Amino acid sequence: MGTYHSTFTGFITRMLGYHSQKKKLEGYELGHIEAYYFTPTRSKFAMRKYAPIKRPFYAREYPMSWRSIDEGVGDL
Repeated sequence: MGTYHSTFTGFITRMLGYHSQKKKLEGYELGHIEAYYFTPTRSKFAMRKYAPIKRPFYAREYPMSWRSIDEGVGDL
């Protein structure tokens, strides 16, 4: 759990996303992770669903950062 506009929370969220992909945790195919924000209910579960990137970019991380991150690596 972290705050919605914290860049430190964003970093931790990205690390959780990388971990979910590597370990193939529940929901990894869609970029879902078990993370929550300490904020009003409308944003509390923002990391539980895939969403497009929108401004402000620094305010949070998006599943695009970690979803299918290793795809195509074998071709290199």
